[in-house]
Amino acid sequence: MARARAFTRAAVYSFARPGEVEVVLVPYVPDEARPGGRLPVAVLREHEVEEARRRVETDLESRRALGTSCRAGWGRYKAVSIRARVVVRREEDAEAVRRRIHDRLYQTLSPLPTPLNPAGWAFGEPLRASNVYRMLEHAEPGVRYVESVRFVVDEAPDAEVRTLAVDQYQARTWYAGRGPVLFRSSNAGAGWEPAGRFDGESVVRVVPAPPRYAPASSPGPVPSRWSPVGRPAAPGCT
Repeated sequence: MARARAFTRAAVYSFARPGEVEVVLVPYVPDEARPGGRLPVAVLREHEVEEARRRVETDLESRRALGTSCRAGWGRYKAVSIRARVVVRREEDAEAVRRRIHDRLYQTLSPLPTPLNPAGWAFGEPLRASNVYRMLEHAEPGVRYVESVRFVVDEAPDAEVRTLAVDQYQARTWYAGRGPVLFRSSNAGAGWEPAGRFDGESVVRVVPAPPRYAPASSPGPVPSRWSPVGRPAAPGCT
């Protein structure tokens, strides 16, 4: 394992039972499998070994305090592309600056430790445009300024949404249905992640369940489990 974080489920879920603790795991990925810090979600998934997860869970179970229960599960990741216009200094090699920018973004926005970010991107830490401006303008000497930073995610309820529901039982939680995908937001619509997929069908209605019916044993994504996996698009350099 490369990283782990524990949290009490009652701090996140209104329907959680007292004493429930969840440990989020990030697998170890060797350097040769992530050249230059490039780490697609698929590579992370390939290194999630079920036997290792079970060993961690068994070890936690043997050490847990009386009256508590522990579970271990893999983290969830949101892949994001970054688009920006970057203006470099006249004496700089624009292509070399582009490569350094890509390396910096890949290594900083990684759930695994890297030379530029030894702790890895913090669990649940939101990615803001200000993070990108700071990384490029302050840390890259060849950059004069950066503008027009945009984030692009693989999936979002940005069109053809047939249903939208606010969960009255879970604070700041919304649901949206787009085609076969059910999306969930844990921050009142500021960000969305796929929570379920129903191939060959369309989500037309979402009805949040009251706490006594909520699936306490099968949680979906929560803020503390998400880490971004950066995919910087080629910035425009002039």
